[in-house]
Amino acid sequence: YAANLSESAFLDGVRDGRTAIQWDGPGGPLVTLDADAPIVRAEITAPAVTLRAHVTRGDGLTLHWIQDGRRVDTMPVSGDDVVVTRDLVAGDDPTRWRAELRDPTRPRSATSYVLLAAATDTDTPVDDAPGCACATRSGPAGGWLWALAAAVGVRRRRGGAR
Repeated sequence: YAANLSESAFLDGVRDGRTAIQWDGPGGPLVTLDADAPIVRAEITAPAVTLRAHVTRGDGLTLHWIQDGRRVDTMPVSGDDVVVTRDLVAGDDPTRWRAELRDPTRPRSATSYVLLAAATDTDTPVDDAPGCACATRSGPAGGWLWALAAAVGVRRRRGGAR
């Protein structure tokens, strides 16, 4: 999400991993992701965390938990405003997590990934980390994020959002 409708707020949301896709537009099902630990630049640095997938307008759909690109769990959604949690313990290697909402034939909404990493003495504080916040220890946050940002920029140059 963006704190407001400005370009800088939009880019801050992308950098912090506060993004989701709705295949059916703004009135369709939506899943968003947050946690009981801070998510800074799409990364959670903690020994353990509870992820929360907030599903709206998803009654009858299935929530999928995705770890490092693989589905690791599914559960049916009952209700149109539901929070589903997943308790995680950070391992030796960082892991990427996201939530996806699906019907039997296709995805309906998906979150961006967040990286879960155990805290170490050698971690660089986020404010001192060099480079773009759209990259994490595991690599780029995802090409689709850059495509989305580019599409917004093109639309803005062609006359702005309607």
